[in-house]
Amino acid sequence: MPLLDLVPVISAIIGIIGISFKAGRILQKLDYVIDEVIKLKQEFKEMKIELKDIDKRVIVLETKNAGSNQKNV
Repeated sequence: MPLLDLVPVISAIIGIIGISFKAGRILQKLDYVIDEVIKLKQEFKEMKIELKDIDKRVIVLETKNAGSNQKNV
């Protein structure tokens, strides 16, 4: 009889262990996703900086082009 009384306790412990393992896997995946999001965020910042540089170059070229067109007129 005492062993039958322990069955719910043992099954509860096994259930808690299973849930803990599952939660650990989910947390590992979340860590991976968070790292990837941080990398993407950094890449977007770098792209934004590059776009600003390209915009500056375009403005300079447009200014030079406008100046050369005025000289030709």
